[in-house]
Amino acid sequence: MMFPAQEYTGTLSEIASLNRETLRSIVEGPYPQANASIPEDEENFDKLVLSYEACMDTKSDNTSGIVGLAEITSKIAQLFPVDDADYRLSKALAIAHSWISNAQYVKESNQIVVPAAMSQPPLSWPGAPRYLSYGSSGYVQAHELTHGLDTNLGLQWDQDARYRRWWDNASAAAFEERALCFVDEFSRMPVLQDDGTPLRGEDGNPVYVNGTVTVAENVADSGGLNLAYDAWRKLEDASPSPQLPGLEGFTNDQLFFLAFGQTWCQKIPRDILLSGNILENPHSPPFTRILGTTANAKPFRDAFQCKKQETACELW
Repeated sequence: MMFPAQEYTGTLSEIASLNRETLRSIVEGPYPQANASIPEDEENFDKLVLSYEACMDTKSDNTSGIVGLAEITSKIAQLFPVDDADYRLSKALAIAHSWISNAQYVKESNQIVVPAAMSQPPLSWPGAPRYLSYGSSGYVQAHELTHGLDTNLGLQWDQDARYRRWWDNASAAAFEERALCFVDEFSRMPVLQDDGTPLRGEDGNPVYVNGTVTVAENVADSGGLNLAYDAWRKLEDASPSPQLPGLEGFTNDQLFFLAFGQTWCQKIPRDILLSGNILENPHSPPFTRILGTTANAKPFRDAFQCKKQETACELW
């Protein structure tokens, strides 16, 4: 999937009020890169990869194999230069955690780590209409790309992965002011249980999402969904995707957003929600990642012909 960084330029200049120099730094890059090389000790590296593949043989009971992956992860890490710990970590994660459907942005090396599991159902559907994959796996990858320009990582680490505040003061202030909208929006969202009823704490009062702790992830969700939609829409305009049998009642745009919602379809037990998951987790609960993010997506409102067309918050 391709998400050209230039996709950002229109919304960056119009919404985020970035000045010309800051905008040029973003557009010219460099941008988050995939892992580009393998260790010099290729023979031992290849042996470890073969061992890993044996552990991940899904045709048999691989429980014992998974237990041994910690040892393999340790050996992989030892193949990288000792003075390059962050890069070593990102490479190890990209290999040893490839069965996990959870990408990440590594600020110290300006890399996006996308495990192999991201290219498999139910996040990616080879041969299926593009709106399914772009609405799920595409959104996740675009979310990670957006972290390079968010309130925590993006403002503090420049395009060369150096720790410095590289935006000018006016642009950073305008960006952070708009980010406050996300803080207020999510802080007003009550946490819901699986049955749809509000979660209440030990004192009997409703529990709300921590909009301050989750702001960077919420901004990345919003930017990621919009970026994935724009990338998919360009392909769709050039070559429309076919409809799926039995789902003719939905437009392709609606199916894109349904695929996004399905990405966060999960249950979280009440005791887990109350054990610090809400107040300390930098990610909002799954249901708010659906409700809040779509509330900030104009294409979603257009696709479902919502009566209220104004988005709650805009940054990208």
